Formats: sequence, structure tokens, C-alpha cells
Amino acid sequence: MNNKLRNQLLDLVPEGLHSRLAIAGGYAADPEKAEDIDLWVLEVRPAEFDRIEQEIREHLAAQDRMGTPVGIPARTPGNPEMYDEHEGNFRVVAIQAVEDHIHPFGQLIRRVQIIITAQPTLRALVNTFDVSTHAIGYMLLDSEFEGFSCAEDYTSVHCQPRVLKFDRPEQTLPRIKKIAARYGFEPLADDIAQLAFASLAGYAEVPF
Repeated sequence: MNNKLRNQLLDLVPEGLHSRLAIAGGYAADPEKAEDIDLWVLEVRPAEFDRIEQEIREHLAAQDRMGTPVGIPARTPGNPEMYDEHEGNFRVVAIQAVEDHIHPFGQLIRRVQIIITAQPTLRALVNTFDVSTHAIGYMLLDSEFEGFSCAEDYTSVHCQPRVLKFDRPEQTLPRIKKIAARYGFEPLADDIAQLAFASLAGYAEVPF
């Protein structure tokens, strides 16, 4: 990640949270093919979710971000993306945009999701991810080579993606198909069958 992009991401949250910031998911796996950036704030106790969310929103509101095409959405029943997820372990608190110059075709406006999470470490966070290819991340203040962490069953973008979690089949099924196609693969038939079984078994849907 180049310093210009890193500084833009740091500017999105109060300085006191910078040491807890991580990039995890699709952008960490392959920035050129990623659709957006998930910027995670680690070590936020669920009881502090409301306070930290308010701090981040006030920080963004105090900046001159009138050119941001996405803005800060409100949490409403019609916007499930903004709800607490996975038993209160994380919450999307804001959606912004940054300029990313790593793209081979030049400058790209990249969507950024700012997510607070109760996970205490980056390793703990990526071990909750449901698809192996994206179960990777790095601490924003570290170099990518020093700060990388991945799930125990992580697979690189050059390998067929695997489903790691089957407890949210309604969300994981389209995700595994999308992620596999992004890297030129088909999902494993066994994974699709297990997701179908999990859905029939009645796992509660959690929107994300």
C-alpha cells in the first residue's frame, strides 16, 4: 500500500484509534481486483460500540469531505448493512471513499467501509471470515510484509477458494461464487452442498 492511500485511510478515524486499524478481506488478498476496502478498528468492546461509532462520525463530520460520493449512511431498518453483526462482534459505522493509485489504469475512487469489531487481534478477526481466499489482513501502521496475518485455513488467490464457515449460508453462498469467479475458479461442489444443507437446517440469517 502506498503512503498516500495509507494516509487517506488514517484520516478517516480519530488518531487515538490508529494503532488498532487493520485492512482485512478482499483488498488485503488482491488490491487490484478488490471492489472496496474494509478498514477494521480492532479491540472495541460491544459496550463501547455506540461511543466509538459516534467518535468516528464526529471526526468525519469535522472534515471537509463534501466531495465524498458515498457519505455516512444512517442505521435504519431498511439498511441492514449498518446493523450489529455476528452476535455483536462487529458493526459497519461509516462508508467513505478514497483515491487509490495502485490500480493499473490509474486513479480509482475506492469505497471504504469502516468497521468496528470486538475481535482483540487481527488473527482472531480473520479466523471469523467465511471464505479462505479473503481470510487475510495486515495492520495499517505496519508494512504489509511485517503485519500480515491469515486464518489457519487461508488459501492464496492462486488456489481454489474454500468455505470456512457454514453458519451464514444465505450470505456465504453468493460470496463464495463471487469470490471464486473473481480469481478464475468454480466453488467446490462439496462446499456448495454443505451450504445448501446448512440453509435447510435452519441457520438464522445475519445480513452482511
